[in-house]
Formats: sequence, structure tokens, C-alpha cells
Amino acid sequence: MLRVIDTETCDLQGGIVEVASVDVVNGQIVNPCSHLVRPDRPH
Repeated sequence: MLRVIDTETCDLQGGIVEVASVDVVNGQIVNPCSHLVRPDRPH
């Protein structure tokens, strides 16, 4: 299994960040997930 993790800023002000990942198992992409977060706001 290989896990690929990606982070990127989604707007010009840097206020929203996307965190995404997928697993690659036997050449197949499985378990995709993605979340948008605002680092400047507490949970």
C-alpha cells in the first residue's frame, strides 16, 4: 500500500487549506478523502 497525501491553499488569502489523501493498493486507488480547513479558526 502507498498513501499519497496532498495539501494546497484554495484561495488567494491563504484562509482555506485542502488536505486530501488516497491509498494505492495493487495499482488501484482506494479510500479517497478530502477535507477543507480554516487554520485561523479554532474547532
